[in-house]
Amino acid sequence: MKYLRENSTVEEQAKTFYDAYLIKKGEVQKIRKELEGLNKQLIDLTAKLSSTEKTLDSKERDIEKLRRDREDMKVKMMNLKACLLYTSDAADDLLCVDLGGRRIIKKK
Repeated sequence: MKYLRENSTVEEQAKTFYDAYLIKKGEVQKIRKELEGLNKQLIDLTAKLSSTEKTLDSKERDIEKLRRDREDMKVKMMNLKACLLYTSDAADDLLCVDLGGRRIIKKK
């Protein structure tokens, strides 16, 4: 900004102030544009965050469902009963077969 001379005319002073005003007005407009850009970025980031939160909530629900399913499978596995299938083919492979300690059948 130009400095005012002591003996400057009113017109010169008015011109100097008007020039300063235009410079400040340009700076304000530049700052407003920057703020508009920042506001747009903020809106975009907020939308992304919202989308990410929704995805995260969905993933957390999926994880909780998998945990429940795993617990259900544990319960089902605990309820399974083991069954030993004895066949004559299995008996042929061994020299003797133990049937729970009650008797031993030996091959001849």
